[in-house]
Amino acid sequence: MAGNFNAHHTLWYAEHTITRYNNIRNNKKQANSLVEWIEKNNFILHNIPGVLTHFPHSDRQPSVLDLSLSRGLATVMIHGWSCNPENRGTSDHAPVTLALQIKNPTFTPRQLDRATNWATFEKTLQTLRLPEDAWSTPEGTLQAAAAIDNQFQLAIDAAVPWSKPSPKSR
Repeated sequence: MAGNFNAHHTLWYAEHTITRYNNIRNNKKQANSLVEWIEKNNFILHNIPGVLTHFPHSDRQPSVLDLSLSRGLATVMIHGWSCNPENRGTSDHAPVTLALQIKNPTFTPRQLDRATNWATFEKTLQTLRLPEDAWSTPEGTLQAAAAIDNQFQLAIDAAVPWSKPSPKSR
């Protein structure tokens, strides 16, 4: 998430804090609320502290208004932040760039349970043969349970197809 937050805080002013003290003091309540929200929601600020992003056309001093935030998986993809005031054109905001490193996801096959061939599943289960005394001893019960579990896995493997890579997943 990136944008003009119009909030002045020491967290993003760094060494410019002293020269921007009036802005920070006058905006303290709003900026503190924003910082609390950022921390509460586990966002990461990507700005380089002290790098100015707003350059008013008037005689007002430049400031840091544009913030770049992320959280979760997006954060690990961000490999750089930059601000280029020379390329702002007619805007009073400098372009801010986030460098992303996006890897193509690797294909992970999965079984397609909605495409199960139930006739094959049933036929595979019917081949299970247990001895008549399978349940008469604790050892026999464990062996029978293991045989049933194994037969179910064989039936699943025989009846449920696996997904294949498509051009979109490569």
